[in-house]
Amino acid sequence: MNNNIKFMIRNIWKNKLSSIVNILGLSIGLASAIIIFLFIEYELSFDGFYKDNDQIYRINAISTHATGIDKDGATTYPLGYSLRNDFPDYLISTLYMMSELDIVIDKDVYKEKNILFVDSVFFNIFSSDWIIGSPEILKSNPGNIILTKSISQKYFGNENPLGKTLTFSNDQHFQVAGLIQDAPLNSTLNYTMIASSEILDAKLVGFNYDSWENSISGFETYMKIPKSVEPLIIEKQMNDIIKSNYATGDNKATNTYYQFQALNQIHLSPEFQDIPNTYTTSKTNLWIYGFIGLLILCIASINYINLSTAQGLKRSKEVGIRKVLGSSRSQLSILFAKENSFVLLLSLVFSVIIVEVVLPYVNNFMGNNLSLSIYQSRYFVIFLFLVYLLVDVMIVLYPSLVMSGFMPIKALKGVLKTNKNRGFNLRNSLLVFQFIISIALIISTLVIKKQINYINNKDLGFEVEGIFNFSLPDTDENKIKSMRDYLTTQPSVESFTFGIGAPSTTTNFRTSFKVAGDETKHYMNLKLADAEYYKTFNLKLIAGNWYHERVEGDTIFRMVVSEKLYKTHGFKSPEEALNKRIPFGGNEGTICGVVKDFHTYSLRNEIESTAFISIPQYYLGMFIKIDKNRTKETIAGIEKKLKELYPANAIEYESMNESLSEMYSEDNKISMIITVLSMLAIVIASLGLFGLVSFMMVQRVKEIGIRKVLGASLNQISIVLTQTYFKLIIVASLIAIPLGWYFMNRWLDGFSYRTEIGIWIYILATLLVLIIAMITVMFQVIKSSRMNPVNALKYE
Repeated sequence: MNNNIKFMIRNIWKNKLSSIVNILGLSIGLASAIIIFLFIEYELSFDGFYKDNDQIYRINAISTHATGIDKDGATTYPLGYSLRNDFPDYLISTLYMMSELDIVIDKDVYKEKNILFVDSVFFNIFSSDWIIGSPEILKSNPGNIILTKSISQKYFGNENPLGKTLTFSNDQHFQVAGLIQDAPLNSTLNYTMIASSEILDAKLVGFNYDSWENSISGFETYMKIPKSVEPLIIEKQMNDIIKSNYATGDNKATNTYYQFQALNQIHLSPEFQDIPNTYTTSKTNLWIYGFIGLLILCIASINYINLSTAQGLKRSKEVGIRKVLGSSRSQLSILFAKENSFVLLLSLVFSVIIVEVVLPYVNNFMGNNLSLSIYQSRYFVIFLFLVYLLVDVMIVLYPSLVMSGFMPIKALKGVLKTNKNRGFNLRNSLLVFQFIISIALIISTLVIKKQINYINNKDLGFEVEGIFNFSLPDTDENKIKSMRDYLTTQPSVESFTFGIGAPSTTTNFRTSFKVAGDETKHYMNLKLADAEYYKTFNLKLIAGNWYHERVEGDTIFRMVVSEKLYKTHGFKSPEEALNKRIPFGGNEGTICGVVKDFHTYSLRNEIESTAFISIPQYYLGMFIKIDKNRTKETIAGIEKKLKELYPANAIEYESMNESLSEMYSEDNKISMIITVLSMLAIVIASLGLFGLVSFMMVQRVKEIGIRKVLGASLNQISIVLTQTYFKLIIVASLIAIPLGWYFMNRWLDGFSYRTEIGIWIYILATLLVLIIAMITVMFQVIKSSRMNPVNALKYE
């Protein structure tokens, strides 16, 4: 055993360059696969830490209307409370996650994210790790509040927080009565503090929420169903009861189907995303990452096969001597298999070291907490074992059989050919496979980047450059008037407006409407904005005028509608729509203007019907367009003025560019991941090509010598020796291009507005692989061509 290990180490040391390339290629491939596995395992682990997590379901709302289907993780607030009476044997909880709230501690004002408001049933469904207190705290006194450990340390250091007082922006005071561990990063409910939902009011939420008419982002309903009960049966009973008891008029229940979704599937369903400040991912993305990881493993294995067979030909005399001395083919196969397995084991060790070094950077970029710890990654050891077996079979079987199959006489004579031509053909096939993967990945990278660039540069129908969104703590008329007066005097402020929600945002009121003569229910986004809104965002009026501020007491709203909305109502032109009355959500509005369509959500969604009305009591946003040359000082002045008006509140703002980029954060992440993986695949494939070229140069060294003796130039020799690889890349491109076209068109189908895949993408991807391959090949060709012809002809 010791002799075998010494022999393996001696052989690695003797062939240092090829061994380094072998181990490096495998290590990078294995490290990539490990990181991808850890990432996928992390994404699949969301909410798996809750006790009885397989019995917890969220109730989603699926609403059908004339223009499509709305999928929503949010439900109406009364749903949970109503269902408790109908299903008394089941635990049902309604919670509300507030994305942001001003809190006051010892007269200091802070903005805190993700404050969770829960009912008395919440802790019976969702288990928590209590440091101080118990689930009864909120039941006994709605004025109590529970802090997470990190928030307690943030505000009170190492002090005991119990008894400390917090004040919310609705002037309600709370006493800290409990302390719990932070929610893990892989939790959908990533709360910072927990309060009782009994204290919720319209002032805190922003508008009336206790109605079947409204489903509001952040309100979710959960039910715990025992394993012995079939969820689909309860789901049907639930919908029958809702239709019978609660669906009246045009309320939310009349055209909505309520569907159970398992807790561990919420993170993987972006179409139902609801909770603010959380991210989701799709199963498709995880399949893509896993598939690319498998391809990289295959490339790394092919790389090793090509290099080891090329190196093995140099050991043909050793094989011949061993066979003459009595070694059988099976004995030689086992010997070479042990050597290859030993190299794989070394590569695995180095790959783990690479992962440990790289993981902090990966976590920082992805916002995850990936770790090699077997306590965090339950299946890591199993995965490592299976990968080792898979790669071991791939890299051991073929090289061992080839090397053990050398003919003794030919091997001793130094004839560097295997006993069958199919070995060379297989190596070429493997190389074509590498090129296919490389070209396809480059096509994917270029298409994704082109789509991201298309998103960033597409005319959204409104202006965002230089516009900043400031959140207002309340809608006090005097304070807003004072702010208007201040902004009017600032020469660096080009325009400003008050409202709630930018043109493209998830902050919308969504309401229903019907078209005359049609009982079908339609939906539109209702945006609340003042008279200057369209000027600040440069919305394009194509008919009529924008409204003036609504006077209190007006019973009919003056409204500006989008092209999509007037067309839905059947008007033939925007001019025809003017002065027409349309009902919406129990109200009525008169169309005074029509704006050109604009994108209300991301480019994944179709443009939707939108209407603008004026309701000043809901203006919680201030949008200011600032001279780009004086941005810093202007914002400082605005903050100072806001602090004068709202001394008890924290001031927060963001640029519209930042706000829009958040819509595509997942797509940007995919782009970066695939780019990095593509680069790794190309690097590893280049190493494989290096191995195959080394093999070919060894085989053709005498041919090169003869050509030089006969007067062939370096260019002529280079053309002869590289034309094979040129043909292989062309063959690979003919296969890779249709594959890339198909899969990237499938990905682009997820966008309602998408770029076109131009032919230049396929040409560029092929050229990039061709250039990289030719550089790799020419390095070996030039090295071999410079060899002295006399030495080449003597070569054994």
